[in-house]
Amino acid sequence: MVRRRERREDPRLVESEDGTYVLTYTQWNRKNTDAAIATLQQAVVLAPQDAQLHGGLGRLYLGKRDFPNAEKEIKAAINLDKNNIVYWKDLSSTYYLSGNCPATLSALDLIARVETPNAGAVFIRALCYDKLNQVLPALDAYKKFLELDQNRNADQVWQAEQRIHVLEKKAQTQKH
Repeated sequence: MVRRRERREDPRLVESEDGTYVLTYTQWNRKNTDAAIATLQQAVVLAPQDAQLHGGLGRLYLGKRDFPNAEKEIKAAINLDKNNIVYWKDLSSTYYLSGNCPATLSALDLIARVETPNAGAVFIRALCYDKLNQVLPALDAYKKFLELDQNRNADQVWQAEQRIHVLEKKAQTQKH
């Protein structure tokens, strides 16, 4: 199994079962994503039951916008460590960025059972409801976002306010 080295040593190194060290984070920090992916793929072969390796590999794929591989690796991490909220957040990001709003909403629901959603998660929820043409849930989520965000993200606040205006009109027309 791949293990983290002791605290006193470089935390970016992981040690495989055969005693070799893997420099994935160093490669990633140097913007050498392809090398980091290749290294983590090798590490996963050595330690297929290591959730952190699968999660890290999934995150690298996500950064490259390779959504099918990101989803595969993040799901593998979740299967090994179901209670790690970070993996669920990575999965919701993967779903959202790949345009899979129903799956994004499901992942956000699971996350919300563990922790209170922040403004960003509520905004993503609003966008998904909006894309799925679910007017009232979208309206509620945009309003909740405004309440939580307190004008910290001007672009998203503007977008939410504009969508609320449009969706309120749409809701009125749907009533008649």
